[in-house]
Amino acid sequence: MSMEAIGAVFLLAVAVEALIQVIKGWLPSGVSAPGWVWPVTGAALGIALCLLADVDLLRLAGVDLKSPPAGMVLTGLLISRGASFVHDFWASVNGRAATAAAAENDACGRS
Repeated sequence: MSMEAIGAVFLLAVAVEALIQVIKGWLPSGVSAPGWVWPVTGAALGIALCLLADVDLLRLAGVDLKSPPAGMVLTGLLISRGASFVHDFWASVNGRAATAAAAENDACGRS
């Protein structure tokens, strides 16, 4: 599998996560969706993007399915799981950055 294919999958996972965050931003203040909504939304977005972009990791790996869209659907589901990973990764990076900034401010005597 080429690095371009891996990069495309990562890019689509980032796009799915970004779209989910945009959709969450559209919700009025104080309104929250049930917990199952976001994984289902991520799966739908991942599948839609793979179908639109014709991305199929199984085909790239040399696995030929009798139904080509099935590979794109499975890739979309994989990308939706990758979006969760991207979300957790960015939350971790932002949390560490905030902790480091707070520690630096404490060390410098700032508040």
